[in-house]
Amino acid sequence: MHVELLPLAASDDFVLDIASLEARLEAGDGLVYLVNPNNPTGNLLIHRPDLVRLLKNFPQSRFWIDEAYVQYIDPVEHQYLSDLVPRHKNLLVGRSFSFAYGLAGVRIGYLLAQPEFIRELEEKITNYRLGGLQEAIAIAALNDPNHLPSLRADTEKARNQLTRGLTSFGAIQVFRSQANFLLCRFTDGRRGSDLARRLRHKKISIKIFEPALGETYDPYFRITTGLPHENAYLLQHMSEILAANRST
Repeated sequence: MHVELLPLAASDDFVLDIASLEARLEAGDGLVYLVNPNNPTGNLLIHRPDLVRLLKNFPQSRFWIDEAYVQYIDPVEHQYLSDLVPRHKNLLVGRSFSFAYGLAGVRIGYLLAQPEFIRELEEKITNYRLGGLQEAIAIAALNDPNHLPSLRADTEKARNQLTRGLTSFGAIQVFRSQANFLLCRFTDGRRGSDLARRLRHKKISIKIFEPALGETYDPYFRITTGLPHENAYLLQHMSEILAANRST
């Protein structure tokens, strides 16, 4: 199996080059996997008009859209893609309860696809993959009409709180996110791994990135949003760490 990765450039705010994707598909059909919104950049990689065009122009390719973080976005702002599944046999949409619903420990998600593909999939996986308690918890989560609107509002406030605090330090670029995390980059030569090491002493964990495929990501780090007091705690200790670094 041959895998090709599509590069996303920080200089272009990690926008997916649709023309480049089309050129690769013209050279040969395949499975296209897109996280939407993306992790760790937090931005939408594809919008409805572009996806519909790809689905129609490349009917022999399959498009798997991973919407693990899509519930953080108000459907008024971004029309979800799941309703396209009945109209396009080459579209798969995956969802998770791990993030917006806070049910990572339950380990449950679902895939939307046309019946023909689901029948093929059912033949290859075990019958014992979802317990009754998991099913009941997931249904209860879906039937709560107040959770997602409240979560979106709280997450937006948290992103704004962190963005204001992080940018006030200087030499930190914060990329716009529509998920529950922020991708950041030092612009003065400092490394995310050094910040992560110092924060661990304060029992704070942030995500850093290992080198991959010849690329290094030393200036980058990712912060997950928390409660207001948790965000303030992080910003307080980051302020102390960065001030100490400047003085040495």
